Amino acid sequence: MANKTLRAFVDRIENGYAVILLEEDGQQIDWPVEKLPSEIVEGAVLTIDVHIENQE
Repeated sequence: MANKTLRAFVDRIENGYAVILLEEDGQQIDWPVEKLPSEIVEGAVLTIDVHIENQE
């Protein structure tokens, strides 16, 4: 299984979405706030773990 860990932060929250910027290259991800922990706030630092599972 392949893995990658990304660091990011919540730039702002607007219209029910957290605007997340990746530390590595500043790429933006808009993620529904309802899919994040209820404690999420602007400026929060996130660790995003990405896993690719083998599909057979």
